[in-house]
Amino acid sequence: MNSIPSYIKKIQLGTDLQAAEMEDAIGLMMSGAVSQNEMGSLLLALKKKGEAVSEIVGAARAMRSKMSSISSSRSDLVDTCGTGGDGSGTFNVSTAAAIVAAGAGISIAKHGNRKVSSKTGSADVLTELGVNVSSSKETVENCLNEVGLCFCFAPLFHESVKNVGAVRKSLGVPTIFNLLGPLCNPAGASFQLVGVGNPDQRQRIAAALQQLGTTRSVVVHGNDGICEVSNSSTTAVTMVNPNELKSVTWEPEDFQLKGSTRSAILASDPQQSAGLIQKVLNGENCPARDIVVMNAAAAIWLVGHEGDNLAVCAKKAIESIDSGAAYRKLTRLAVLSQMN
Repeated sequence: MNSIPSYIKKIQLGTDLQAAEMEDAIGLMMSGAVSQNEMGSLLLALKKKGEAVSEIVGAARAMRSKMSSISSSRSDLVDTCGTGGDGSGTFNVSTAAAIVAAGAGISIAKHGNRKVSSKTGSADVLTELGVNVSSSKETVENCLNEVGLCFCFAPLFHESVKNVGAVRKSLGVPTIFNLLGPLCNPAGASFQLVGVGNPDQRQRIAAALQQLGTTRSVVVHGNDGICEVSNSSTTAVTMVNPNELKSVTWEPEDFQLKGSTRSAILASDPQQSAGLIQKVLNGENCPARDIVVMNAAAAIWLVGHEGDNLAVCAKKAIESIDSGAAYRKLTRLAVLSQMN
């Protein structure tokens, strides 16, 4: 029996679905067992009501159950992934931060896609930087184990999402699927730096992460509107531990860095974004460097090797850049990713 109509009616009445109900609904959709009209109706009803934590958790569980996973000999895996959709036009900060954190000795399983709601996605910019984003699962595993840095291209690890692709495109608005990427890392990263473009989503994503299981994560929203740790404003942060959610505010000064203007970190396309990342990795002093250092420092801080001192972690990120370690990580990833 198709349970989708009853779920749609329940949501339209303003009632949140339980996690198990949402897991069932999304599982049916991703299996291709639901009509296009029903998919659209359910996704729009959810958006109008507002996705509850139980619904985000259930949807993530369904997506995780159908994704292709990779294994690694490395522990303390970190992902730097955001929901996107902030419309800020900034370059790919989280991708650059992942490379720099890897240069500082952090094991990074970066999850991402091509551009959907932004001018340049992580897969687009990594392609410009010489990485084969369409590497096989075995190659991605090898990159993670050998380099300590890999890229998990979402369409290759979440093939069943294609069953809802046409509906998502026809709706033309963000849906619950836009929230799921950071919650469904194929390597099972238990430390996450998650950026959200909508400040209203920060606490819900944090609560969902906690229920899904995480060792230590942070969900951030720059108060200038970006889905990163910002160097042009304060950043609203929710710290996620297994037994606690804690809201704090970070400032550039916490990283012993000065603030800057957002106009200096804009990129109109993947080529321009890649150019900014190359400048950072080549050691140029610029605002792009500062925001990368801050976000890489947050990723380093998550693993806890430097306690709770963001400034010390920022120094680790700076050392990763200035020593050439970050650049070498990118170079090795680019080479190994071609070996399918």
